[in-house]
Amino acid sequence: MLLVFFLIPCAPAFAGITDYRPIFVPFYEENQIKIAIRSFKRDAKKELIILDPYSFETGVVPAETVNLNKSYGIGLTRLRATPFYSALEKYTAAPVKLQNHGAVKGEGRGMFITVDMCPSKRPFDKGLFEALAGLETGPAPVAIAISGDWLKNHPKEFKWLLEMIKANRLDVTWVNHSYSHPYEKGAPLEGNFLLKEGIDFDNEVLASEALMIQSGILPSPFFRFPGLVADTEAMKKLKALSLIPIGSNAWLAKGETPAQGGIVLVHGNGNEPNGIKRLLKFLNAKKAAFKKHSLTLNSLKNAFVAGKGAKEGNILR
Repeated sequence: MLLVFFLIPCAPAFAGITDYRPIFVPFYEENQIKIAIRSFKRDAKKELIILDPYSFETGVVPAETVNLNKSYGIGLTRLRATPFYSALEKYTAAPVKLQNHGAVKGEGRGMFITVDMCPSKRPFDKGLFEALAGLETGPAPVAIAISGDWLKNHPKEFKWLLEMIKANRLDVTWVNHSYSHPYEKGAPLEGNFLLKEGIDFDNEVLASEALMIQSGILPSPFFRFPGLVADTEAMKKLKALSLIPIGSNAWLAKGETPAQGGIVLVHGNGNEPNGIKRLLKFLNAKKAAFKKHSLTLNSLKNAFVAGKGAKEGNILR
């Protein structure tokens, strides 16, 4: 059974990026399964976002360079055998927890550091990224969950992050964190964040991606719900957009303790200094372990592929 889903929602235009739409077209490229997950026009030329369902890497290519007709025999059975589609089904499956549903730890070795960039008027935590970069001889892997509103309003800080990437000091996986990150102080979770009445879920996701593309960065196949809050309907919509929800087993500002293989959450937008303080204290205390490679950072893209590593256990003291 061939799966080809074309969805209706379309994101607003961003400086040359128009007709930004989700699609789902699995196809063969050099005998390997790839999936076209987005279609858009840039300066009137059609382009696609292609996902490798084994490595979780994404890439943008001109539409005319891809033969989407090479899809014979790609059905659910073959898709479910790929790490991406297996994770997509697993982490969006019901029953859905109201908060922190999704992947909270990885199968790979090391720690998975995720840094949320919610809308903020405060300066970002530059020292955090410098500390991460100082731990590795090569680029330090980190996932940045970026909101469109933060990206739009912090051009100098975003440029600094791009310079760190260009200097081979950071290896960033860009995680969609919605466009506006809606939030109402004091409102119950059931009607807050992306569950607020009147929120256009698809637009929040797609507009953020379109802005990312326009800004020169690639959206990954991951999504972090604002506040980690979602319900069954939101999770269904996320799955239809081919995105895996990323939770956390250690939100440091809440006093939670990270474990080997765990997905760590801190806010790098200046809003949660206590979480940053705890992480920096930990990184400083574990410099020797990082130097010996008994403790490592790992890319979020490796969190869904089984690998060798230390046994799970608390590592923050």
